[in-house]
Amino acid sequence: MEKKTNIFLSFNTPFGLLMGGTFVVASYMYFQYNGNIYANPALDRTLTFLYIIGLFIQIRRYRENAGLQGYISYGKAVKTGSYLSVVTAFVYAVYTSFIYSAHPETLKNYLTTVESVFKELYPNSPLADNMTQMLHAFTTPLTMGFSEFISKTLLGVIYSLIVAAFLKKRRPTEI
Repeated sequence: MEKKTNIFLSFNTPFGLLMGGTFVVASYMYFQYNGNIYANPALDRTLTFLYIIGLFIQIRRYRENAGLQGYISYGKAVKTGSYLSVVTAFVYAVYTSFIYSAHPETLKNYLTTVESVFKELYPNSPLADNMTQMLHAFTTPLTMGFSEFISKTLLGVIYSLIVAAFLKKRRPTEI
């Protein structure tokens, strides 16, 4: 069992780090272009594309080259994709925390944007003020990184469920 775990980790961890690195590069390019990484539909679409392509490539590589003889169960494919998602999300979360720490104006712009949404949704309501106060109290670079970790992990798991359905391949049963 330990040997299988070591093969799993040693085969998938570098690719998960690479996927996280591509997320960082893409995000930083968008950040350089427009100064933010939040509420950016183009960045979201790019990261979705990178996620799906990366999961597809690595799950297939794992199926073909990690001693599985070209066969992988749906569960193992989901497990592989989920692991890749956690590694990728961790790298991206560290980057997000760093970006918001190094560029406090980005965090300030984020807070201003969310504050304006609250005021638009709840005009003339003390609820908007209360939500704004809570937002300012709990939004730090670390919490932004943590929320990115959770959201990117969940997205990756969802994409893994879909990609695994296409890549599963059962061993033929003997009759």
